[in-house]
Amino acid sequence: MDPAATLDGLVAIAAEVLRVEHAAVLQKDGAHFRIAAARGIDGLSDTPVASTLAHEVLTSGLAQRRSDLRGTDSTTLILLNGGREARSVVVVPIATGSGPVGLIEALSPEVDAFSPDDEALLSSLAQAAALAWQNASEYQAARHRERLATAGAALTAAVTRGLPMEQVLQVTVDSACESVGAAAGAILMPAEGGSPDLVLAAQRNLPPEHTSLLRQLPSASRALPALTFRERRLLKYASAPEANADARLDPALLPGAGAALAAPLIYRGQDFGVLSLFWSGPHAHLDDETESIQGLAVQAASVIADVAGIRRGRETENQLRSTLDNMTDGVILVDREDRIVYANRAAGELTNVNHKPGESLHDMSARLELLGTSGDPLPVPSDLGSLVNIATSETVSTEATIARAGGQATLLVTASPVNTDDGARLGSVWVLRDVTEERERRENLEDLNRQKDEFLTLVSHELKTPLTTVLGYAHVLQRQFAGISEDTDFAFSELVSEANRMSSMINALLELSRIQSARLRERLDLDYVDLNGLVQGRVARRRQRDPRKRIALELPTTERLEALGDHQRLEQVLDNLLDNAVRYNTAGGRILIRLARADDEAVISIADDGPGVPIEEKDFIFEPYSRGMRHESGLGLGLYISREIVQAHDGKIWLDSEPGYGSAFHVALKLVIDEVPIED
Repeated sequence: MDPAATLDGLVAIAAEVLRVEHAAVLQKDGAHFRIAAARGIDGLSDTPVASTLAHEVLTSGLAQRRSDLRGTDSTTLILLNGGREARSVVVVPIATGSGPVGLIEALSPEVDAFSPDDEALLSSLAQAAALAWQNASEYQAARHRERLATAGAALTAAVTRGLPMEQVLQVTVDSACESVGAAAGAILMPAEGGSPDLVLAAQRNLPPEHTSLLRQLPSASRALPALTFRERRLLKYASAPEANADARLDPALLPGAGAALAAPLIYRGQDFGVLSLFWSGPHAHLDDETESIQGLAVQAASVIADVAGIRRGRETENQLRSTLDNMTDGVILVDREDRIVYANRAAGELTNVNHKPGESLHDMSARLELLGTSGDPLPVPSDLGSLVNIATSETVSTEATIARAGGQATLLVTASPVNTDDGARLGSVWVLRDVTEERERRENLEDLNRQKDEFLTLVSHELKTPLTTVLGYAHVLQRQFAGISEDTDFAFSELVSEANRMSSMINALLELSRIQSARLRERLDLDYVDLNGLVQGRVARRRQRDPRKRIALELPTTERLEALGDHQRLEQVLDNLLDNAVRYNTAGGRILIRLARADDEAVISIADDGPGVPIEEKDFIFEPYSRGMRHESGLGLGLYISREIVQAHDGKIWLDSEPGYGSAFHVALKLVIDEVPIED
């Protein structure tokens, strides 16, 4: 499979059969020729392919004969040194499936030395040369693929063995040199710290002067690796004149190199450096070799990226472990089979259990000494066991009381699934938090709230009976002594007004106690509520109480809106919002009540022209006892009670307000029918 021997044999046959001393096979190498095999030829001049005879033969694909070369520049015609006495020449193109690759020619000192039969014979030899070249090319390609595969296997093995980056780079250089027979090689990578220079990261057989040059190479240098890095493409150099070296390169920066090649290490758009190879003597960079180096450079860049990613991953993992080990919360990671992968130090301290990697989460939870509400041991950790199953699809939490040295503790256990981007389950993460003190504070606060509610209920009941008596007698006295004097009328009017105000506050406290002592939702008397009639009725009542107020009403004209609700409670909400609008409206301002449909909801809006709600009060306007800066009296419970009632109906209540431009409260309730026509 040695093409040189085959071509030598073909040239010898041509010289012997044609009875000439000068014959050669010339290989096209870019824009020039080089001798592949010759008989009686001293050397090849640096003549371009575009020379007259060569150009005609190569472009036409036809053999050419010259019968008398006297008075002709034979060098230009036949591209040869030697054979200056030649008077006749025959040149035949050598072509493979990819196109013309060279020439085969014979020269004679005699005039008209070659006949058509000689041309035909040389054409046959050209076909044999083309076949030899084709076979050699395929063989070389196979060899390059084999070497590339060997180099790739070495890189893969380096990653699999978990070698550090420095050793992976060394394996890359060694494999590249061996795959193409380079005498020396190096990998240069961008310097750290933002420097634009390239630094030597790995090398093989570099001479001292070359090592010194490449140890830190300025990125603006005319050296081959620097130019390759800047242009992000493979570049070649050869000292032989026929190789036509890139004029931008400075040969002084390639000491002792007869040929060189540099390929960028690029993977997914990221530059990792440059792979440079050097040959000590003349070397032709064939296409197969170049393709092999380019392929190896891409593979090497991907391996370097993987190793860098693995290193970053390990650094991140170490940082994460350090962070988790210093957390006060316990963290347990489990795989898709619910086996413990990792547990931090706090997890063991909180549970008083040594968490074993590889242990089933069920087995671990079974070793916890869980306690029931009475403080007695629980034989089966049912709560935690159920969490293991639920946490495969959603985040869940529970509190567990466990026995621990020095007493017992309450842990808040939260389990969350860990999935891939496409939803495949990888496992789950468990977070354990000691909420013993928090639970005690919560229980104490609940106890205080309960005592407060009981006190308010007791006081309200105790005050309501005598206050009712006082209010009754105040009305009697007001009627009996009416008209005696203006002072008397004013005194009895104030007495009745203040008694009514106190009665309203007591009623609000009793309502608050009822809401907080039981779930309001379960106490609703639900029925179909005609919202049109509900709003009309409350507005009419308000107009009757305050006939001088400008109260406008807008209702749907083509449909009646119905919701499932407690009619009396919804009336209470509207009354509270209307009271607010009347109380805070400007003198002479308008109040607008609007009922409208928004998709599957009915929205009731009550807007006033008042000064609006200050921005700092909006966030807690619906909280209990929130009276705000504008409120002069009352307990600040109306909006809180309204919110609780609306939310018990699965509705929404919110405020739109801007200081200086009035306020609008909105209540949204879900409709139970699509459309009910209003009867005439």
